[in-house]
Amino acid sequence: LIAGFSCLSGRQFIKSNERRNHSANVLAHVRELEIMLERAETAQRGYVLTGRKNFLEPYSDSKKVSGSEIQDVENLVQDNPSQSLRFTRIE
Repeated sequence: LIAGFSCLSGRQFIKSNERRNHSANVLAHVRELEIMLERAETAQRGYVLTGRKNFLEPYSDSKKVSGSEIQDVENLVQDNPSQSLRFTRIE
């Protein structure tokens, strides 16, 4: 009986760790996406205020990277319908 509880507890611990690691991974990608969007917004604002084209390079770079981050987050949350729906609304 004790061995059964130990085994069950061990499996629950492993599943809990997997969920925690998955959540941490999702949050890391969302944070990276947020950083990329902030950079793009800052570069865009710099171009609009100054008219200098050198601000467009960081904007273009951020747009490229944010596109792959969006795909990464989309893939990571597809196992959770409510998160997937919320992310779709954000896009």
